[in-house]
Amino acid sequence: MIGFWYESESNCMAARKAFVITRIGDTAMIIGLFLLFRELGTLNIREILALAPQHFAKGGTTVTWIAGLLLAGGMGKSAQLPLQTWLPDAMAGPSPVSALIHAATMVTAGVYLIARMHTIFELSPAIMHLTAITGALTLLIAGCSAMVQTDIKRILAYSTISQIGFMFLALGVGAWSAAIFHFFTHAFFKALLFLAAGAVIEVLHHEHNIFKMGGLRKDMPLIFRTFTIGAAALAAVPMITAGFFSKDEILWFAWSAQGGHPLLWVAGLLAHLSPHSIPPA
Repeated sequence: MIGFWYESESNCMAARKAFVITRIGDTAMIIGLFLLFRELGTLNIREILALAPQHFAKGGTTVTWIAGLLLAGGMGKSAQLPLQTWLPDAMAGPSPVSALIHAATMVTAGVYLIARMHTIFELSPAIMHLTAITGALTLLIAGCSAMVQTDIKRILAYSTISQIGFMFLALGVGAWSAAIFHFFTHAFFKALLFLAAGAVIEVLHHEHNIFKMGGLRKDMPLIFRTFTIGAAALAAVPMITAGFFSKDEILWFAWSAQGGHPLLWVAGLLAHLSPHSIPPA
């Protein structure tokens, strides 16, 4: 889907880049699955969650390796540092494809994987801490990167990397429900933003530069309203948006949970307050 417009060499290169980088995470994940099967004799998630506490000692070497490899798989699929570079280039595809990739089927798969395998990660405190640090660093770096972009879809792409960083931060501090809550809220407002951005790009004859946009409120009132709603949820406007409640829960757990730390809270707060949280309308 990324290489849909295959006539352009840059689009084909973007698709190839996504394939190669995600294979790094996939390789780590398959090794982790091999280890799981060797130790527990099953890949059924319910059976793994039931057998793991009986089989593995907390903080043991084997379970740490398994959790680390599964984390690497999630980092590749969910575009977390240092495997995040493929996602902005994936914006070469059509906007509906971008909405699908960012909201549902692809980049959030790593978050779901780690949340479903929470028992394995709880048995490895070191990997839990690494997950939180990875999320914190990713959300800060992606937020800073978004502020210097001019392509509207690349801004939204870096925003997605940052928001998934929030989810990894939540997973790392044991806030499983908060991570999945933000997983769902992000899916809706990011799909809305990408579809609205695609409509703007189409009306402006495939113009992507945000500095050449503006004054479209009267010409595109419906798109203006939908983009404003999506941007408000992304910016977590207090009390009236779902994004506020999911982000607030993550920040609370980053401060107060047993696996939390004030520095993780500060990182999340800085990323939340950065200007990239409010895309240009």
